[in-house]
Amino acid sequence: MPILETGKKEKAVERSALKTVEPIVVANAILDYARFAGGENLTPMKLQKLLFLVHGGLLGSDIGRLRSGFEAWPYGPVNRDIYFLYRHYGRFEITENVTEVFGEPVPFLRSVELAKPVWYLIESAYDTFGSWTAGQLSDFTHKAGSPWHDAVTFFKNEERREPRALDGVIISDDQIARYFSSELLNAESKVMPFAK
Repeated sequence: MPILETGKKEKAVERSALKTVEPIVVANAILDYARFAGGENLTPMKLQKLLFLVHGGLLGSDIGRLRSGFEAWPYGPVNRDIYFLYRHYGRFEITENVTEVFGEPVPFLRSVELAKPVWYLIESAYDTFGSWTAGQLSDFTHKAGSPWHDAVTFFKNEERREPRALDGVIISDDQIARYFSSELLNAESKVMPFAK
């Protein structure tokens, strides 16, 4: 599957000009909301999947995007920056937010320009999917036709004819935007109301 379909180049260029927000700001806000609304600490895997949904909602509605995107890893989409910041938790729950990156304090979501739409997407994503396990969210992101599935299938193993994930396989923002703006808005708006 080509990253840019015919006639889509202008839209991809526009997406690169969208306002950005740092992934760690959004990740910390997701962690805070999960503690507040659900009384839970998230695992790194569940955080990754919720962060991906927020990123997809931003792109699908042309509101903005995370500064760094997602890669196709074996258990679904992964933001490499967030992975390295929280990987020391392994499979265990994240008990503390990252408060400093490279000696700089991490701002709170309310201080960024996209605060209101991002917060709305966080609330909606968590309220919709917060009760799902990390495994269920991983399965959801692996669905045929999803950005993860398309990226992995593009790099499939020819011998076994099964998708395989490779570190560094980028899931393009254009793929994510198309999926969230058409597939989810049109077919599953009751499942993912935050994408509207």
